[in-house]
Amino acid sequence: MRKLPLKQAICVTAATVLMSGCSTVVQRIQETTGNEIRKVEESKASATEIKSKQVMKEIDASPGPYTKIEDILQDPGKGSFSGNKYNQSKVYQALDQMPIGLERDAAFQYLLGLLGENYKQLVTVYDDVEMVDLKEQARVLSEIAKDHQAKPPTAEQAAIQAGAVKNNQILFLVDASSSMGKDLQGKSKMEWIKGALTQVTKTIPKGTQVHVRVFGKEGGVNAKDPGESCKNTSLLYSGVEWTAPVWSKSMNQLESKEGWNPAGLAIQEGAKDLSAHKEKSRENRVVLITDGVDKCNANPAQQAKQLSDSDLHAAINVISFGSSLQAEKQISSIAGQSGGEFISIKDGEKLTQALQSITKEIRQMDTPWQVRALEKSAKTLQNTREQLKDGHQSLSETTKNEQEHLQAANEYIFNQSKIEKTDYERIGRWIDQRYEQVDGHIKKQYQKSDKKLRKDWLTQVDNLEKSWDKTSPKNTPNTFAEKKTEILGDAK
Repeated sequence: MRKLPLKQAICVTAATVLMSGCSTVVQRIQETTGNEIRKVEESKASATEIKSKQVMKEIDASPGPYTKIEDILQDPGKGSFSGNKYNQSKVYQALDQMPIGLERDAAFQYLLGLLGENYKQLVTVYDDVEMVDLKEQARVLSEIAKDHQAKPPTAEQAAIQAGAVKNNQILFLVDASSSMGKDLQGKSKMEWIKGALTQVTKTIPKGTQVHVRVFGKEGGVNAKDPGESCKNTSLLYSGVEWTAPVWSKSMNQLESKEGWNPAGLAIQEGAKDLSAHKEKSRENRVVLITDGVDKCNANPAQQAKQLSDSDLHAAINVISFGSSLQAEKQISSIAGQSGGEFISIKDGEKLTQALQSITKEIRQMDTPWQVRALEKSAKTLQNTREQLKDGHQSLSETTKNEQEHLQAANEYIFNQSKIEKTDYERIGRWIDQRYEQVDGHIKKQYQKSDKKLRKDWLTQVDNLEKSWDKTSPKNTPNTFAEKKTEILGDAK
């Protein structure tokens, strides 16, 4: 039995369901393959091919009836009801319009046109997940250590330190653009942020200068006009002594508006907040909480790099709060360029934990920089592996759902007497074969990516240990070795 030419892919037309309605499916099939469905293989006239190409320009190509993993991964097509667009009743309506008597490979492609996933796009999850620059993390910490050695603490700083009070600054840059008003587990993202900030700032050591700057709070005039969003950010809080009334007043002003995201401007303005108090501060750190990329034609990654290279040596730690994978790739570059950490979270309950993980570093000012870099790199490894795991689990669920939806559709058209039993059984095997191959491939890719992350991290551990051995005085406690043993045990 000959397979249908892909240019005459019958189920490409099924992708019009979302655009034109189920009633037009048969019409489009006949336009692209000829009126006589049973003689579709004979319909190769150039006029038909031209019509097919015209339809292809109007709609997304549907996947071809491939069973080999190499072909499946290269297929750019995607079904009309794939992924989160799945709607059983609409799928069955489309299947009701499916002609009787299609060849089995054409029937399989019809099903894929409705339900097939685009694995060419989905498997990029393994390429998109990368650790931020561990060498840059270590470099920023080493520069801070040099500053400590070159600038002994003043009498005021020494007095503060003698009282076990850390003299640092921490700046929270909070995205308040429109997306932060969206619901997440029963509360808006902004409500989660306000609660987490309140919990964390209560535990920050006394003497720490805390700043909270919000951006995207000024609303745009419309979807095409940023209005004041790209021109303004607001400093809501700045103080050393945490008091509930003052803090609550500031948090009451922290709300999401219909604004755009000017993350680059926020970094620039935040640098001024830190500079205003730098004479009294030994270390500075920044925490950026966002769920999207800068929309105001700035380059926040470059501005982050400039901040860490300045005499402030402030790395920007980024918390991606419910961002898309595409957005995270850009957001993570802000942390990567400045030597900060990147943490991706999708669960509001984990936001406080993420903030505590970052603010914990405030208490490590007098810890050797190699040890701090080791601990920070271990957290980066853990965060990146969790991000990879989340992406892999999501893809695994998508793959399984596709198999189940395709099998249900195959059974439906068999029960409707649109295909013979032998075709039903063969298509069922093709569906299972598609699933088994894709599932096996993504498992291998996951293991490969995870192994590479750990290998890159171990290389950095070796580099830090060499630096420790080279610079640490003899006959001193080897705190690096102790921390390394502890971390290696946890990072298996």
